[in-house]
Amino acid sequence: MQRSTPDQLLGIYRNYHKHERFHFIRLSEDFQSTLAYRAGLKTYDRLIEFNGVNVENETKQQFDQRFTSQLHLPAKMLVCSPATYAHYKSNNQRIHENLPTVKRCKTIYGATRK
Repeated sequence: MQRSTPDQLLGIYRNYHKHERFHFIRLSEDFQSTLAYRAGLKTYDRLIEFNGVNVENETKQQFDQRFTSQLHLPAKMLVCSPATYAHYKSNNQRIHENLPTVKRCKTIYGATRK
């Protein structure tokens, strides 16, 4: 997802499940016009990588710092559904972008503000 300006919102809330230690997203209330929705993200998708860096072992604070420090960059996320996440984790398999089940979403560009 490419923001038109660094302050453009993606339309997601970043969440962290403390007990099970995973990052996940929720779409904002006005989700149908957001970059995240247009990119194909869904509420409760598990966040695996952000801009090429695996964030699974990062705390919420570490990830929040990474996210806010890269507002000037496109937001490239590797996410998966809760079911896919559970499947790979229960089989002790690492989730990565070269898996045959990974779906590539088209690049989404934000509209320039007037």
